[in-house]
Amino acid sequence: MAVSNQRTLKLDEKEIVLNESFIVPDGSCVTFDVAVEGNDAIKMKLSFKPEGASPRVDWQLEADNRLHITFQGWVSSLGTSLKKPARVGQTINGSAIGFMAYHHRIGDTNRVDFHVLLGGNYG
Repeated sequence: MAVSNQRTLKLDEKEIVLNESFIVPDGSCVTFDVAVEGNDAIKMKLSFKPEGASPRVDWQLEADNRLHITFQGWVSSLGTSLKKPARVGQTINGSAIGFMAYHHRIGDTNRVDFHVLLGGNYG
């Protein structure tokens, strides 16, 4: 009997389709593609701007259909995180796409633990 090495990770009812840690110096960005639902893929880009009075997250779709997520004012060496998952869109089949992030900063270097989520509700 064969045993599968695949595992399914979930945050409540949302499937975690990407679970990564990135170390990103100021002025740099990280880009990646995430496979979801068959051949569908999400192209993503993360960047950090220490300027800002309070932590916020903005996102926009770039000309090459890459979702650019910018973390502004996330400067705590103790850590900053989203309070709940953020919904950023949906797949061709209508499943919700979201993300969750935890970040801390040392000097001019950012470390983010980042989840891309598929499905579920974002009330």
